[in-house]
Amino acid sequence: MLTATLGVVTGKLPSGQPRKVDFVALPLLPEAEELWSCWSEAHGLGPQQAVWFHPRLEGSSAVDDPALEVCREVLAQMVGSPNVVFYPMYWLSEIALEATKVDMPIIGDPEDHRLMPLSAAKGWLHPPVGARERSCLRAVLSGLGGRVRAPKGFVADSAEELREALAQLRRECPAGTRFVLKPTEGSGGCGVVLDASEAHLDAFAFGPSGGSAILEEMIVGRDAPQSPTLYMLGDTPCGPFADQVLADDCSTNLGNRFPSVLQDDDLFSACVKASQEINKTWGMTSNWGLDFVIDKGGDAVIVDINMGRPNGNLAVRLWASLSDSPLTVFTGMWTIPLKGPSIDSIFASLRAANILWNGQEGVIVYQYMPGCPSGYAIASSRGPDGVSQLQARLSKTMLDAHGTVLS
Repeated sequence: MLTATLGVVTGKLPSGQPRKVDFVALPLLPEAEELWSCWSEAHGLGPQQAVWFHPRLEGSSAVDDPALEVCREVLAQMVGSPNVVFYPMYWLSEIALEATKVDMPIIGDPEDHRLMPLSAAKGWLHPPVGARERSCLRAVLSGLGGRVRAPKGFVADSAEELREALAQLRRECPAGTRFVLKPTEGSGGCGVVLDASEAHLDAFAFGPSGGSAILEEMIVGRDAPQSPTLYMLGDTPCGPFADQVLADDCSTNLGNRFPSVLQDDDLFSACVKASQEINKTWGMTSNWGLDFVIDKGGDAVIVDINMGRPNGNLAVRLWASLSDSPLTVFTGMWTIPLKGPSIDSIFASLRAANILWNGQEGVIVYQYMPGCPSGYAIASSRGPDGVSQLQARLSKTMLDAHGTVLS
C-alpha cells in the first residue's frame, strides 16, 4: 500500500526555494513494489524516497509488537539523514521513545492527552449520562453564540446508560426528533446507525477496552445534505472548507472534495472561530479537523472531531498546494477484485484514456490493495466541472477496461 504522503513530493516550488523531499515507508510486498514503480515513473520520484520494511502481522508469535518493530526498522534506515523529521500516524509514547533514541525530531500531537486518548476524542462531543461532570463540546460552545453549535447528545458506557440517554434526549428535543447512534472510536461512518431505535441501543457492542457509545440528535438538513469539513493546523485553518461526499444513507463517506461547493464566508469565519475556541481546551499543534452538517437554517452543527493523526487526504491537499494553478480535488475509494487487474494495467488504461495526471489535471492512484478499498484522487485546474468530467471518464474507463464500478 502506498499512503497519501506520496503526494507531497510532486509539483513545482516557487523559483529559488529548495525542493522539500518526503519519504514514505512501504511494506516489501509485490503490490507495493509495483505501485511504487508506476508512481515513481509517473510523478518523477526518486528511488531513495521509498523506505522499505518487512511486513509483520498482529498476533505473530515471533514479534511481541509488530508496529513497534516496523518503526524501529524504518527509523534505523533514516539515521544520519539530514533535516528529517518523523510524523507518525499516531504519536504513541513507545514510538516517540524510538525516535528519541536515534535523535529523530518528532512532530504531531501525543495520543496520551490529559482529557482522553486522542483516538477517542469523539467522546468529548457530549457530556456523560448522569451526574458526572467534565469538559465537553456543548459546554465550550455554549457562550460562543453565532452560527455554530454542538448537537444535543450524551456519551454512554452501557446499554442501561444508552436507554437513560434516550429518555433524557426525548425530554430535551422537540417531539419527533430522530437520533444517531455511533461508537466514540469509529471513523469513516463505520458503526453509525441513523434513526436509532431502542433495539439498536440494546444491540450496541461495547468494546472490552472500554469503548463508549454516542447517542445524539439527528440533524435534518436541506434536500441535498451538506457536510463540510474543516482541517486545522493548530489554530490555523488549512485552507477553506472541504466537502464530505456522502452516500444516499447520509452516513457513509464516499470521498472528499476540496474546495467545498459551499460558499459562505460568514459561516466559514464562524467555524474557524469555533475551532479556535475548541483548541483552547485541547491545545493541538498539528493537524486535526471538524466535520459539520448544515441544518435547515443554514447553520453548522459539529458532528465529528478528529484528533491525533494526519487526516486521510491531508497529503493530497498539500500536494495540490504546490501546483502553479489552483486545483479542485476529489479523493475517493474503489475496490479492485482480489485477482483483478495489475496496477501496471490500470496505469496503462488511464494513460490510454488520457486521464492520468499530466500536470494540469488527471487521476492519481495512490493506493492499490487488491480485494480491499484503495484510494485515488481526481484533480483539475478547471474547477468542479473539470473534476466531474474526469470522474465520468474514469468511471467509464474502469468499467470498460477492468469491470470495476466506482461508487
